[in-house]
Amino acid sequence: MRAELKGFHSPDILDLERFNPLEKDHFCFYLEFSAGPKNGIGHEQFGSTVCTPRWLIDNQNENEVIFGKDHLIVFEYNYKKICDTIKNYVENLEETIWEDLAQKISKIAYWEFDNYH
Repeated sequence: MRAELKGFHSPDILDLERFNPLEKDHFCFYLEFSAGPKNGIGHEQFGSTVCTPRWLIDNQNENEVIFGKDHLIVFEYNYKKICDTIKNYVENLEETIWEDLAQKISKIAYWEFDNYH
């Protein structure tokens, strides 16, 4: 079984394709994407904070230690590159059941059912 990317959305940006940050190397926003079984019905939500290294430096306490989970660090805003990178990762995974695929996707983004029992 393979996963299929179904779409992208951001609660922070109305039009991801036309978004143009004020500073190309200094921004942060939350990106959600949906994925489900390839050629199957339904999907689940995954999310990641997309930010630049400069934004991280300017917005973190110097005493903080940051785990990179659920962060996608980019050097400039390039919608196509961001989407293609996520799509390539998601659609190249293979497992026998959806739950195992979703667990693999959750290594790069927060899964809505992460730790759900």
